[in-house]
Amino acid sequence: MLLGCEDNSTGAEKTALASVTNLKAYSVSETSVGLTWISSTSENVSEFGGYAITVKKPNGDVQLTFSVDKEDTSFTILTLTEGVIYTFEIVTTAIEGATSYKNSSTVSVKWSPARRLNADDLGVDIKVYETSSLSSFGSGLILYHPTTHTPKVVSIGNPGADSSYIDLYLKTNTATEGSVILQSASLFRSSWKLTRFSSVYRSVNSLDNAQIAPPDTSTYSLTSIQFDSTTTVSTSRIYYFKGDNGNYGRILVQRASNGTLIWGTTPEQYLNLKVSYQTVAYNPYSKRNQ
Repeated sequence: MLLGCEDNSTGAEKTALASVTNLKAYSVSETSVGLTWISSTSENVSEFGGYAITVKKPNGDVQLTFSVDKEDTSFTILTLTEGVIYTFEIVTTAIEGATSYKNSSTVSVKWSPARRLNADDLGVDIKVYETSSLSSFGSGLILYHPTTHTPKVVSIGNPGADSSYIDLYLKTNTATEGSVILQSASLFRSSWKLTRFSSVYRSVNSLDNAQIAPPDTSTYSLTSIQFDSTTTVSTSRIYYFKGDNGNYGRILVQRASNGTLIWGTTPEQYLNLKVSYQTVAYNPYSKRNQ
């Protein structure tokens, strides 16, 4: 029976190369997305060719293709359009004329470019001071000002024309010494913007943090996050937010040299931030793939 099957075949079936694993993505800028993955276990096969990356538009049309060399585990794709949700596919490829191996199955991830905001409207670090500050520093934060297209720190007590744009503010927690709370602006004044945080956060030092899946929408249940001067951490942290206008994004709260997430000393404590912001409303891919 087995001999008969072999005799009737037209040739030996090729073996599929192993696919890459753990494909992840992150927003590098409003026109670029970074991909990371774990290499195919078939890299030691003599007929291993490399990796083929295909970028597809939402309608499935191919926009870009790339060839990536053996041993590469990351790639940044440029010339994308802000807010568009792309599908990124990777295939492990066999060399041309391979007789024993064929291409792997496809691994894919969806993502969208998002703006990387590392400075405020004055071109300096984004520093949000607590409400007890006596130095005239603002404790209100506009994540993305519609005029400057940057974050903007404003006085929560006297914001002027910027009051309708404030997303968050940093409250001095009088109940716990040395504690501050990053809160939705709506908690300062009910008519101001409601900003929600996910209960999921990431302990990393950079917004270049690739992920596979976003926090579930049900996790966006928090309107405040407390930071304590007595709590030390090993890294900075990424917190995920959804703005009042439906814009998603990430905030990197940077670790201070003393090991906490709070900089300075009371009553002049502050948070040092970087932001990734999706200007297209209701597009969660500014955070991670869904």
